[in-house]
Amino acid sequence: MLTSNLTSDETVLYKSVKNQSGSFDKVAVRQSQVVEKSPEKKAQEAAEMIFKLRQKRIDIVTGDTDATFSGEAMKAAIDEIARMEEEYTKLFMGTVWTTTQRAVFEVVPNAADELYVVFRISDTDGLVSNDVMSGRPVTLQLINENGGRPAAAAGKVSGIHYRVPAICTLRLIDGQETLLNSRVPVYQKGETLIMPL
Repeated sequence: MLTSNLTSDETVLYKSVKNQSGSFDKVAVRQSQVVEKSPEKKAQEAAEMIFKLRQKRIDIVTGDTDATFSGEAMKAAIDEIARMEEEYTKLFMGTVWTTTQRAVFEVVPNAADELYVVFRISDTDGLVSNDVMSGRPVTLQLINENGGRPAAAAGKVSGIHYRVPAICTLRLIDGQETLLNSRVPVYQKGETLIMPL
């Protein structure tokens, strides 16, 4: 419903014309040329259209129009005006698209470390692996609640070696915000015991 992207711009040029007395007079000459509309002019036209649509909706609802709307016709006309107004309003407010992204990241803990970078969140790519440095890191903290008992001494001790998992506090942290706080058994941080034969 807006007019074209081009407009006519008129400029005034002056040319010198010799008069009867032999001197020169300046004569205004209007020159018209087609130019692209400025962003301000486009915004003004869009704002005017929004106000026209709102006024038209009021006219239809109050019956202050030449056409008679009733029932489904009135609903269809008002719905179409609302849709058009929303489209023009987006020119000023912008639009936001959101998507849901799902990914699986695996962390294999070791006995010594407590902090692990699980993945990163990039402003352009969303969830990315921990080796991509373009995003902010989301870290996993595993704190052994048993104080990290040492593993059994390695040697030629006969028997069946098995490991009892350590109960650890798990925290998933994004900057200063804790996303997850839980208690989990972690075998890698547990104590190795021997069952004699």
